[in-house]
Amino acid sequence: MKNLTLLISLVSFFKLSSQIISLNLGKLPERIKESSGLICGEKNTFWTHNDGSDSGYIYQLNSSLEIIKKLRITNSLDNDVEEITQDEAHFYINDMGNNRNERTDLRIYKIAKTDANQLDSIKAELIEFSYEDQDSFPPSKEKMNFDCEAFFALDSSLYLFSKNRGISGYSKIYRLPKIAGKYIAEIVDSFQTGMWVTGAAISPSKNQIAILAGNIIYLVSDFPSNNFSKGKTSKFIVPYSQKEAITFKDENTLFLSDERNDSTDGCIYQIKITDSIRKNHCFQHFYTDPISTDSVLYFLNYAFKPLVVELKIEDINKSEMLKTSLNTRVGRSSKVNFKLKKGRYRIYFSSEGIHEEYPFNIE
Repeated sequence: MKNLTLLISLVSFFKLSSQIISLNLGKLPERIKESSGLICGEKNTFWTHNDGSDSGYIYQLNSSLEIIKKLRITNSLDNDVEEITQDEAHFYINDMGNNRNERTDLRIYKIAKTDANQLDSIKAELIEFSYEDQDSFPPSKEKMNFDCEAFFALDSSLYLFSKNRGISGYSKIYRLPKIAGKYIAEIVDSFQTGMWVTGAAISPSKNQIAILAGNIIYLVSDFPSNNFSKGKTSKFIVPYSQKEAITFKDENTLFLSDERNDSTDGCIYQIKITDSIRKNHCFQHFYTDPISTDSVLYFLNYAFKPLVVELKIEDINKSEMLKTSLNTRVGRSSKVNFKLKKGRYRIYFSSEGIHEEYPFNIE
């Protein structure tokens, strides 16, 4: 499939207009080292949590990514919480991380949003379950497909996506009721990724889902009922880090978070879903290395195929300042040198019938 997705990160005196929003929104607080679940809250806030030893807490962050509330789940096993999702009235926190595929205490914590906003600690309702097709704990190595780190709520059900550690390369999709109780998770579908699924989300309209698998995001729309694999699918690549969580802000905006493994990650990122992304290729990632007004533009190809890209820069009067053609290779960067005076400009990208443009300033 063809795809070109790019992270906007302009350096030094290059500034993008307000139409362009940087993917990296900033660093998560030091307390949150392993953000493995993420949802949007009220008034431009986020809710997230660690997995591992601090998984008995969920944290609310403001738009500056500062902790403004922490909520303790008093009956948490503090075992391996991997995801948080929500519906109109409740939060659901999954304690079903299962690396060895041997757990028999899988559970989901259900908390009313009104309680989460008012209390500092709470005893959650429990949705406890097992998988209908698991009879060995653990199963043989090639059948290790009972670790679910991704789920979302739709109508009266929760849909779980397995993190396949076996050899088949597909994620099983299970369904559970949203009501507290003990259940057997029913297989309703599967989704081929070839990589570990670590996050899933459904949009506010319930008309599209996002599946995070490694550094690939799958967007699925127009699916019949809960047959997600039958929907229209596009996919795009994001720069690699240990991304564990994904959520929708609205129909055209995604947020991601990654775990902190070095100084460059442990952040929240924003992605605008353009028509080009939905068509499996876009030009949303370029960055420059300015030297005075002599500058270098590096154009990174995160595509699934080589692309010939036409690039043009115009000034505010639409006078052409640069025009060139780039033969890009998958995962490689192409370099363009240019010299511009201070002013306002617009850059145009075009490839295989897809066109995008972005304004930028040199100050």
